[in-house]
Amino acid sequence: MTQTRRAAGFGLCAAAALALAPGAARSAEPIKIGAIVATSGNDTAQGAELTNGMRLAIEQFGPSVNGRDIRLLVEDDTSNPNVGLQKARKLIQSDGVDIIAGIQLSSAALAISPVVSAARVPTVLSLSAANALTGEKCSPWVFRASYANSQLAEPLGKWAFEKGYKSVYILGSDFVTPRELASDFRKTFEKAGGKVAGEAFSPFGKTQDFGPYLSQVRAAAPDALLAIYFGAEAILFTKQYESFGMKDKLPMIATLGTTPVMLRQAQGDSSVGVISSLNYIPELDTPENKAFQASYKAKFGSTASEFGVMGFDSMRFAIEGLKKVNGATDDRAALARAISQVSFKGPRGPMTMDPKTNHVSQNIYIAKAVKTDGEVGFELLDTITNVTTDSTACNMPPLK
Repeated sequence: MTQTRRAAGFGLCAAAALALAPGAARSAEPIKIGAIVATSGNDTAQGAELTNGMRLAIEQFGPSVNGRDIRLLVEDDTSNPNVGLQKARKLIQSDGVDIIAGIQLSSAALAISPVVSAARVPTVLSLSAANALTGEKCSPWVFRASYANSQLAEPLGKWAFEKGYKSVYILGSDFVTPRELASDFRKTFEKAGGKVAGEAFSPFGKTQDFGPYLSQVRAAAPDALLAIYFGAEAILFTKQYESFGMKDKLPMIATLGTTPVMLRQAQGDSSVGVISSLNYIPELDTPENKAFQASYKAKFGSTASEFGVMGFDSMRFAIEGLKKVNGATDDRAALARAISQVSFKGPRGPMTMDPKTNHVSQNIYIAKAVKTDGEVGFELLDTITNVTTDSTACNMPPLK
């Protein structure tokens, strides 16, 4: 064998040995991110937008990190927290995912959090809003890139009083989220000097006639009504508020969910005039948001709502964390630590993960539903910058 052929043979053997080495084999494997969303059930529209946003983020900020392709594994939780828990275990035990994202229901996130923490799988929440997730139930393995209920309601309480609403009546659906939002609003509204004229919660999913509740509000004669409803109930409530003759007499304020982009067509003019506290509006006039909306519409054929942008941003937090560790996922603590240090300017504005709570700091927007050229949209009234959450309830153990 000539010297040249011997050298070539040695090179081939060395390359084969390198390919078989554990580190090299691992580096060639895709990075697997499991997304738990609703592709069936009550929250399918939200789940579809969240998934669209995640896929767009992978396309724009990936599609690979340090030579490792990012693979998104989507699991349907059917809008059921028990199913969501089962899917989280499947993604961890059977699919061997490196990161989990999505999770719409707070009840599902609260059940899944101990499981992903025990398995040491970094998890970026794309929607779940219960305060406890980054409060007393916080985990070094769980990050929230959406919002906490307090992050929406507390700024609204102070803003409402400053704008002249000295007394407010609160109506909401009777389940955990509206009650939490109401409590958070009341805290800052009363601290500012406001008075809650009354408060009532209608049976969730069972109330078809809001007349008796609206009569209570009318009798109390407040300066404004805070309404906290979601989905079909939000449609029904705004329409009855209008037909009850209160729309032009009593201002309505709300939080994200009562007059969302997804319900505009169904609510029609009944949502016009409602002032809401939100973490995103599609009308934001920034280069980042314009670029996002243009790319989302080009890919999916529609304007993205807050759900699309929260899917997009949550996946970006995961990808930027992966970039900080050069795509290495064996050291899960290093990966989680990297996600906690991510900061960027996105469609919503400046986004920073707070390492004290693993919750995103972001702008909160006060916007009014208006009708322009026959279309309902948001008019930005105020921007409350860099809103965080209270870190005193979060006693996060160190990463190990």
